[in-house]
Amino acid sequence: METRIKESFVKHMPGHKNSKGESAPYVIVSHETGKILSSHSSESKARKHLQDMHAHSGVSVEFRKIGSIDDLIKIAEDLPTPKERAKNPVDTKDNDSNLEDSEILRLAIIAELDAINLYEQMSEVTSSDRIKEILLDISKEEKTHVGELQALLLEIDKEQVTELEEGKKEVGKDEKSSEDEKPSEDEKEPEEESKEEEK
Repeated sequence: METRIKESFVKHMPGHKNSKGESAPYVIVSHETGKILSSHSSESKARKHLQDMHAHSGVSVEFRKIGSIDDLIKIAEDLPTPKERAKNPVDTKDNDSNLEDSEILRLAIIAELDAINLYEQMSEVTSSDRIKEILLDISKEEKTHVGELQALLLEIDKEQVTELEEGKKEVGKDEKSSEDEKPSEDEKEPEEESKEEEK
């Protein structure tokens, strides 16, 4: 089975805004650099733009046969290192980096989220059920790492604790308001009865 290895991909980034300050939570990200190439208000617009980019770039998109761990290792060797992909790489040789523990934990969370995305994307392109299962299992372990790092972050950043709770309340409000807008079954019945009376 031949599978397209994308040069860039669509990523959902809630809260992201474009250069005009407008909400644009769907972005196109370069696989090579990890940088955002463009921002869009909807997933469909982002996917359309990505198709157009590939169609007009004149760059040939590489196809590789993926069916074994060796194939995945070859692809992984071509990918940028986590430090190259990270938005805020840390020079670990510099012991005087002045990073606070909260910053270190946030950067570690970013790296774990990147790893989750990578493993899930790789699981989508493999033709081997065994490799897919293992990649998804590793991705699940990375989610545990996110939880561990977040627990540490919440121990030292009390403002983050408060804001997480606020975020949960906001989402709860959104869910409740959308449920309030839906007509109940009792409200629907009179309409149906009046239609039957008209017949």
